[in-house]
Formats: sequence, C-alpha cells, structure tokens
Amino acid sequence: MGRTPQAPSGGSTPNADRGLFELPLLVDVYTGGKAQRYPATLRKAVDTLYFPAATKPDLVNVDAAKVLVWQKQDNKSLAEYAYQQLHATHYLDRREALTAAQANATDPLAQKMLLAGLKDKSPALREMTVQALDLKNAPQRKAAAPILAKLATTDSSVQVRAAALTALGTLEEKRYAKLFTKALESKSYRVQGAALQALLPLEPKQALARATAFEADNKGALTTALVSVYGQAGGQAQWPLVLRKFDAAEPNAQFDMLAGMVPLLSRLEDPSALSEGIKRMKDLAVKFKAYGVAEPITRGLRQIEQQQAARPTAAEAKSLVDAAVKEIQDAK
Repeated sequence: MGRTPQAPSGGSTPNADRGLFELPLLVDVYTGGKAQRYPATLRKAVDTLYFPAATKPDLVNVDAAKVLVWQKQDNKSLAEYAYQQLHATHYLDRREALTAAQANATDPLAQKMLLAGLKDKSPALREMTVQALDLKNAPQRKAAAPILAKLATTDSSVQVRAAALTALGTLEEKRYAKLFTKALESKSYRVQGAALQALLPLEPKQALARATAFEADNKGALTTALVSVYGQAGGQAQWPLVLRKFDAAEPNAQFDMLAGMVPLLSRLEDPSALSEGIKRMKDLAVKFKAYGVAEPITRGLRQIEQQQAARPTAAEAKSLVDAAVKEIQDAK
C-alpha cells in the first residue's frame, strides 16, 4: 500500500510524523487456516503496514471488519480470493471473492468458487451467483444445473428461486418443463413470473393457457411474464389486457413489456391496435429520449413494420411507424 512503516499494534507515531487524517482499521493475516488480527492506523496518503509472519500468509485481509467507506484496489490472486471465500466470515469478503470469480469465469478455480457460491448462507449471494453463471460453458452448466434445480424448488428465498428458474429457462431443456409448471403454484408473483417465462419456449400453448389463469391477480414480474407470453403466443383477444397492463405500469416495467408488445403488434391485423401500441412506444421514446431509449424503441418499431409487410395492415403499419420514428427523431 505504500512506504511508511506501521507497527503491527497500530501504535502511535511521533506527532511530527502524523498526517492529515487517522483511519483505524483491522487487518487479518491468515496462515494455516487461522487468522491473526492486527489493529492498525493509516495516517498518510501512502502507507505501508508491516506484520510478523513466519511464512508467506495465505491471505491478508485489509479492513477485516469492513467499516471503512472507500474504494479499495486489491491485487489478490484468484487463489487468495478462493481462500477468502472459504475462511473470511464477513458477507463482503465472500461477495468480493464471488465478484473476482465472475471476472475470471473461464478459470476452473473460478467455476468452483461460483458453484460454492450457489450454496452460500446469504440469499443475496446465492442470487448473485446464479445470475453470474455462464451456462453456455458446458462444464459449468453440467455442474450447476442440478444445484439450480434444487434452488428453484427448495430455496427459502423467493428471489433465489426465481433467479434459478430464470437461469434454467435459458437452457430450454424439456426435462425442466414439469419443474416450471409446478413452480406456477407458488404464492410469489416473482416465482410465478419466472416459471411462466421459462415454460414459454418449451410449451407455448400450455404457457398461454396457464397465463390466462393469472389475469385477475398479477403484479410485477408476473405481469411482465403475462405480456411476454401473450406477445409470443397470444393474439387479438389478449391485446386489450396487454394495453391495460402497459398503461398501468411504471416506466421501467413498460420497457420490460416491450419485449412482449413488439411481437404481438407484429402479428395483429387490427389498425386500431397498431395505432394504440405504436403511439405508446413513440410516447415512451420521446419522454425518455435523454436516457438513450430512442434507438432500441425505434428498432422495435421497425421490426413491427417489417413483420407486418406481408399482412393486410402493412400500409397502415408503415405509415404509423414512419410517423412515430420521425416524431422520435425530431424530439429534443
């Protein structure tokens, strides 16, 4: 960390050597699976801390109590992070280790760390690990899939169950269809939504049939899933509900719903529905243009135009899309 020695005890230095600040912290030095804790104090912009050690430590954990608010740059090896994950007890220690593993996802050691993270005692870290998995990597997919299936059915956290269902859904494997169907019985909107989304590519007709059962009672992730299912497998009959849900949603949820609205509007042969949907998309793009949404929404509008090209409503769709795109481009 720098050049000014500090006593292991964190003892004081002469007043003349004091800096402009004093930052007390604890440092854990791990050797042979055991930690020795040393208090220390940082007083200068550049400081070096010295601690006694008969051999090279397995890990030096600075700010072991995690009390400092700072930007820390560690130069630990992945092996040291793996050791930290197993031996350091603080939540942030394990989070740091999992972040390092995610950054080195192709490394076999990192993959082992991520598998261990799926069983972490913290629900937040289990969820983080599920989302960090690279299931396109065959060895990681093979090792993680059984754990994900267990998390999806038995984890105490609905956030973890939903994340596991979403991860399994990306595999699009028929063997998980029953698991997804069973998860629809959950009392959690988040879990139901994840299960419905995961079931859609495997059993679109069943997903559509099951979605109708949730029309009277849905919120959050389940509402987004309804729109997604109706977008991929629904038709004119579902458009009024999709429009109502879109209008009632907050902006972030509306953006999520576009993934379902665009394919549905691409199939509808109803000028009124096309006008309603394209206007909503245009208004959203104009209102939040400063946040960079104009380009993806414009792509969605052009997708509707292209998919409508062979339909009776092709001319209407083109006219509506052209006008909407121009208004988006002209908006300040």
